[in-house]
Amino acid sequence: MGISVIIHTENKNSLLKVLSILDKHKSRNKFSLLLHCKDYIAWEDPTLNKLITSFREYYAYPTQKNSVSSVVELITRVKDEKILLLDENVDKFDLTMLDEDNFSSLFFRKKDLFNSNLDTKYQTIKWFIIDLLSQIKGTRIESYEKSADSTRYSQKINSPLFKEKIIYIDGGLGDHIMALPLLNKISKDVYVSCKYPFVYEHLPLKGIIHWTEELFGGYDRFVYSYASNNNSKTIIDAFFGLYGYERDRNDVLRYDGVRVPCNVGDNLKVALICTSAAKINGLDSNKDWRDVRWLKLVHELKKKGYYVVQVGTTKDNQIPNVDLKFLDKSLGELADLVDNCSLWLSVDTFFHHFAAAIKPNVGICLTPFYNDHAKHQGVKYVEKSCGKDFSDRKYWLDLQQPERKECMDLIQLKDVLKEI
Repeated sequence: MGISVIIHTENKNSLLKVLSILDKHKSRNKFSLLLHCKDYIAWEDPTLNKLITSFREYYAYPTQKNSVSSVVELITRVKDEKILLLDENVDKFDLTMLDEDNFSSLFFRKKDLFNSNLDTKYQTIKWFIIDLLSQIKGTRIESYEKSADSTRYSQKINSPLFKEKIIYIDGGLGDHIMALPLLNKISKDVYVSCKYPFVYEHLPLKGIIHWTEELFGGYDRFVYSYASNNNSKTIIDAFFGLYGYERDRNDVLRYDGVRVPCNVGDNLKVALICTSAAKINGLDSNKDWRDVRWLKLVHELKKKGYYVVQVGTTKDNQIPNVDLKFLDKSLGELADLVDNCSLWLSVDTFFHHFAAAIKPNVGICLTPFYNDHAKHQGVKYVEKSCGKDFSDRKYWLDLQQPERKECMDLIQLKDVLKEI
């Protein structure tokens, strides 16, 4: 079994000391290294370079983050099931402390770390580790040290939520929907903190809490960062990996929330369209499709006998000549509408994920090329390549991927009609 060694370094002599001790450890051949280097380049030193490259595997990069945030990022990159978390600033090392057979205080199981709240508001690795040990082992460290970290720890450990599993959902409403497979599996065992709690009102959670940095810290786990670092297949898979759970074939996207009868299009063949993706920093999304093509599509849908309903918000680009604008409605009303529609068409936005969680087999999504991380089984996808490979940036923000718009512009009306 491999062991991942995590080190954040800001001092050449300290790192040399740590690596030299590890080099003598009995489990040396099991170690892989994850190293972040701040304020100097460790591998430019010939001795350090030799030690770093001698590990079974090594990941060594510069960072501008503080020590705790840097370590949290490295934790999300771990592949091994056992982790050795080291502070290069300790006064001395005792090799007996590094005996994984006794599961000493510096060794952690990956599952335990991923189940813990990783508090990036600590200023030192020492107190970050103490906090983790208290969560995992249920221990309390008594300290007379006068420091901000010691005070922080003493205040946190008295909270009834200190050892609870907390799932923090960041991102937009579509990301909240894609967290449903994980939450449907574990909801009874966790608290959730999120921007859109109404998405999860139907789940039997322990509770929905207001996140406070004073209590929980920065806790900067963001599903897109994890997905990018670990090359996750989909965002749904990334949510499972981010919190240390295994996904199986039963963990599928499904919205079982309340339905509110909306009485739209009774006895009619209803087609739903959602034309606009969310804006980022006030800029139109480059996952949108040209409005004039939507207008022509509405005309073709009506010729086929569909009652066309535009869903979304009043902030979206408005398409003339639809039969009904069903905008700014509750999730319950929207869910009922999807239940009873015969067809839905969308760009890659919240509605795409929401409708796929209810009735994927009647859905069509117009999506940029290399957007596989946001696809769902049963939905038909219309995509065109602009000839530029941006798959290595698939988890970046829309505004950082201008190629998306080029892909969307290549999708013609005939391409969509062929899938209806």
